[in-house]
Amino acid sequence: MSLRPAPRLRPGLDRRAVFHAPPAPRPARPGAPAPGERHVVVVGGGIAGMTSALALAERGVRVTLLERTDRLGGRVRSWPVTLADGSTSHMGRGFHAFFRQYYNLRAVLRRADPALERLRPLADYPLVRAGGGADSFAGIPRTPPAPPCPAPDGMIAGAEGSALEAFRAGQAEEQECLFYVAQSRARDRLILYAPTEKSNGHNRPLSPFLDRLGTNLTRRSVVPARPLPTAAEAQGIELIVDGRLQFGAAQIALYESCPRRFFYTHVLQVGGRRTATAFMHLHEAVRAVVEGVITSDCPITERDLEDSTDAALAGQGLADHGYRAEFRDLALAMLRFLLANRAEAVAEAPVALSLNFGGEEIIVRPDEVLVRPDGVRAVRRIRTGHRRSAESKDVGAAALMLAVQQAFPGAVAELVHLSDGETHVLALSDRELKGRKDKLAKFLGDIRAGRFPAEVSSRTCPNCPAFFICGQTPDGPLQKKFA
Repeated sequence: MSLRPAPRLRPGLDRRAVFHAPPAPRPARPGAPAPGERHVVVVGGGIAGMTSALALAERGVRVTLLERTDRLGGRVRSWPVTLADGSTSHMGRGFHAFFRQYYNLRAVLRRADPALERLRPLADYPLVRAGGGADSFAGIPRTPPAPPCPAPDGMIAGAEGSALEAFRAGQAEEQECLFYVAQSRARDRLILYAPTEKSNGHNRPLSPFLDRLGTNLTRRSVVPARPLPTAAEAQGIELIVDGRLQFGAAQIALYESCPRRFFYTHVLQVGGRRTATAFMHLHEAVRAVVEGVITSDCPITERDLEDSTDAALAGQGLADHGYRAEFRDLALAMLRFLLANRAEAVAEAPVALSLNFGGEEIIVRPDEVLVRPDGVRAVRRIRTGHRRSAESKDVGAAALMLAVQQAFPGAVAELVHLSDGETHVLALSDRELKGRKDKLAKFLGDIRAGRFPAEVSSRTCPNCPAFFICGQTPDGPLQKKFA
């Protein structure tokens, strides 16, 4: 996209700015050589040296450029090499990418290539690490992710709304500022580049700021000159499956969040576990008591609950912990909510439910099945922690809902989170449920096809119990039996 020529002497965005013309050239000193008689020696034939020599030569100065090697270019020079197979290629040093924001460098290149036809646009510029992993510029999101720990609402002076709304408003203001800074730096044209397609093939909308420029825009679609090779860590794995696939709903939910971690955990069955903290031991103790409550045929009294909690905490090594009393209070609060939540309901023995997808199988194991006084059966998944924002919409929740509809028509699927003290009834629309069902089938197909791409996240990868950096997998087939 290009704009109409802009005035050369535009003062900038500030309407109060005043343009000051440069001072008149000083008269030559007596005895000073004429411009054509000046001789300057520039040492070094890199980008800086060649640019300096070019600028001097354009001003009529005689220049001698000295370079100790047989090639110009410095850090960006390249030289031909012969590979092991006899073919020839070019070897270079360093980081060779001429980004759009390199205005001065591109202005120098235009001396010899006015249209910059020798520069080839690329959809991405991956940086391959020594271990086989790669960093991508294409994966940088246009909208930054929300901060992992936003400020409490009302703590940002002068902000309106929530902390997240203030963050988004600040980002929009920064983008608008950068947009107009780019306009203020344009001399006679402004070229804007933007991707029009997302990585999943969907259309990517252009910036809304373009509408403010009016209709005098020349739009041109640029297709990359060459496709990029698939990154080593994104290549498929030759997986040979003996029999059918069989996974639990929670396992498929892990594939949705990180296919590579699913590969490490449930295909290779390698990787470590996070170092257990006191809070993790607390939740393990609560889970042990929950299992006892569900399997018990007798009513649970308050004394029984306290004794079971004390025994479970001691079993997790928290009997002598400095915060044992606080941990005990937290555990009892969660367990009392569970007992109150299931009061007056008749418990049934939970059984594993099966979902079939073209011969592949997903096993759904509910934690509890209750029949309410109104006759409605509730198939429940109980968690001791807090509910994640997307937990009721992921494929794990969809698998639970699909299995409940199939095995118990008219029943409801519930998510119970003891730390929140809340019970959430799953309610996906028919369209949402169909979309999740299609996702489950696609995930199973991708697993069988050996697709386990590494999705790098600066937030979750550092805490991954499997590997901190996902590198290239070894070549060759991998035979596995899941069912």
